Amino acid sequence: MEYKAIGHFYFKVIDERLFNILNSNEIVDRYLTIKNDSLIITESHAAPSSSLNSFSIYYINYFSGWDNYLFGTGGSWGGGYGGAIHPGYNPNLYGWWIGLGGNVNGWSSTVKYLKTTLGLNDTQAAWLNQNPDRVHELAGYIQRTTIPLLQAIIISNYHINKAMTDPDYNSFLQQHYITGNTSSVWWEDDVWLNNSNNINFDLEEDQNGQYDRLNNAEKALVKQYPVHAYIISKNKLVVEQETINLFGKNGLNDKSDAFRHAFFNALNRRDLGLDPVTLENIAKLFSDAHESEVPTQLQKEKDMDLWNNAIGHIVGDVIFPILTPNSLLSSDVLTKLTNGELRYLKPVEPTPLLGSNGVNNDFWHINGNFQLGRHGISSATQLIATNQ
Repeated sequence: MEYKAIGHFYFKVIDERLFNILNSNEIVDRYLTIKNDSLIITESHAAPSSSLNSFSIYYINYFSGWDNYLFGTGGSWGGGYGGAIHPGYNPNLYGWWIGLGGNVNGWSSTVKYLKTTLGLNDTQAAWLNQNPDRVHELAGYIQRTTIPLLQAIIISNYHINKAMTDPDYNSFLQQHYITGNTSSVWWEDDVWLNNSNNINFDLEEDQNGQYDRLNNAEKALVKQYPVHAYIISKNKLVVEQETINLFGKNGLNDKSDAFRHAFFNALNRRDLGLDPVTLENIAKLFSDAHESEVPTQLQKEKDMDLWNNAIGHIVGDVIFPILTPNSLLSSDVLTKLTNGELRYLKPVEPTPLLGSNGVNNDFWHINGNFQLGRHGISSATQLIATNQ
């Protein structure tokens, strides 16, 4: 869509965002072609966009939230005025030329920017227009991100689609907006991510929260796969409840722990799928990252978790994820546990009661250092098949 100005107009762009949009578009012989259907087209005296800042007679202002009115003023060469026009303004009152944008849907200018940049469809743009908090966060993310634009576009589209279809995710986003950095999307808010009450993937009943906080490898994946990370955090709650239903507890290094890890990774493999570009198993990326900072004395615990995680990935690799309920995956994992395909540790000291540090006073920590806790593992501890 093109709009021609009456007369020969120069203009100066006084808003950096608008300048960037203009700068990315093409100057043709008689008018400036703006590709997002919302900006003024000038006639033959428009100069190359690199020199727009040198003009000072006619102006365009870029006002977010005003539906479809942008204008440049006419008059003598000696001066002029520019601004945004309220929808009720009468363009004939002062004889100014008005360029009406193509924003017939009433989208804010920031939404139009996101629609163009992210390749959104009208339904996505309309949803954003009704959710200004999400618009504010996403615009800041796109402008500040250092990752390749294509990757940011994929992430943003997953994010928008999830928010449009999942009320729980939308509530999660609003909780971040209330408690976190309002100018940032949640997955880029490191301070917020460091609070395990906001999001964590830890299944261990360690009682001290040692591994609740995301480690560095996990945070890097959260930034790459934020919607997938949210799904993992929701699956964690499902898995812990199912383990209690079947075993009466969420144990540590026992058969309930073996089931919990395998079931968790089965759900994640079903729900997360493969990276569309690299075809990597996203569930495995996250489960390996979670085990990446385990201290040496817990190596046997790590070996157990990695074994059971791998079995879970196999169980969750289903042809029709949407037709595979949690109950079927739980049953399949339980069968594998009964058949001895999962692993647990034996012998280990039983998990102590809340407030206790175990028989040898080293279960959770040694002299207050939780990185040294042994979780009941000794030199005699072995990886045992779950049918034994």
